[in-house]
Amino acid sequence: MIVLRFLRTVLGWTFIVADTMASALIIGISGETEFSERVLRGWSRRFVRIAGARVVVQRDAQLDRERSYVFVSNHTSNLDVPAILSVMDHPMRFIAKQELKRIPIFGWAAGRMGHVFIDRKDRGGATKAIRDRIERGLRGASLFFFAEGTRAVSDELLPFKKGAAVAALETHLDCVPIAVAGARNVLKPKGFSLFQPGPVAVVFGKPIESSNHAMDQRPTGRGANDRGGRRAAGGPLARRPGRGGRVTQRYVAVVGGGDCSPEETRAAEQVGALLARANAVVVCGGLSGVMEAASRGARGAGGIAVGILPGTDRAAGNPHLSVAIATGLGELRNGLVVRASDAIIAVGGEFGTLSEIAFALKLGKRVVGLGTWELSRRNDAILRASSPEEAVRLAME
Repeated sequence: MIVLRFLRTVLGWTFIVADTMASALIIGISGETEFSERVLRGWSRRFVRIAGARVVVQRDAQLDRERSYVFVSNHTSNLDVPAILSVMDHPMRFIAKQELKRIPIFGWAAGRMGHVFIDRKDRGGATKAIRDRIERGLRGASLFFFAEGTRAVSDELLPFKKGAAVAALETHLDCVPIAVAGARNVLKPKGFSLFQPGPVAVVFGKPIESSNHAMDQRPTGRGANDRGGRRAAGGPLARRPGRGGRVTQRYVAVVGGGDCSPEETRAAEQVGALLARANAVVVCGGLSGVMEAASRGARGAGGIAVGILPGTDRAAGNPHLSVAIATGLGELRNGLVVRASDAIIAVGGEFGTLSEIAFALKLGKRVVGLGTWELSRRNDAILRASSPEEAVRLAME
């Protein structure tokens, strides 16, 4: 019996690899077309048949075939993708790890079809890649994410990544949960294993309306409830507590002039992006110049930019803010920018920037300068940085 299973597995994988390369070549030539969709579905159905999987599907709600969705699934085995595709009636674009792009023919074909490859270690770059795909237009296709980002080797769910939630909220697409069970029994999640024919269940849950949620309601754990029934809490501003229950996420103000040079603009944008990648919240005065550049950098890297505005109109804030707070305090709001932050990075700057530096030093907060004011007394109170990278490193210490 074991010999027959071994032969079936070896011959099966030989056919699957050859079929995958042939199908990829056809898809690569055809591109993002309906014909490629049919080729992909045919490949997935041959894969599950050869592996001996009997796919059983359950749909908790009827989905509109004319709409795009964000599909999110658990990940238990290499069989998950073909099992889902074999019963899926929506064209999908996968968010996949960049290592798959290096597979000859396969990676090229996947790119031609519109799938997205991301570096899981570069959160900012991954967010940008997903946003770029969304901005190009989905044209009736849906996005697909594995919630955990990688295969789980046990029945316990891994912590969820936040990319799917962000994509759903930013595109205003409803999120459809998918549960896969049994695939791990047919094909083990890691290493070489013999095919073990058996049933695989694919359950499509009811769509979760993105309009009922906001960015500050994104779950940070394994979902609404994990296997133990514990409630996940928090959002993007809620981080893991440190000792005594204190929040450990750092808030860093990026201050500078409303009018700035191209060099200062580039530096501020890079500072904002680096802070976001370091999991810090960017705080600024919310207007143009250095403030806008830092906000743009933070949002482009998937982070949060808070603008504390001098006027009473939130709409006056720059378009890259995650949160705009209207104070009506005029330049006095500079004190609030400093008070709300753990450290400040001054990029260039005018007299308003000088006041923020003074407030921060008076309050004993760390001040990092990047081409900013020099003080005739206590000039060493400002930590001088020669690059955006050094500025962020000093602010985060």
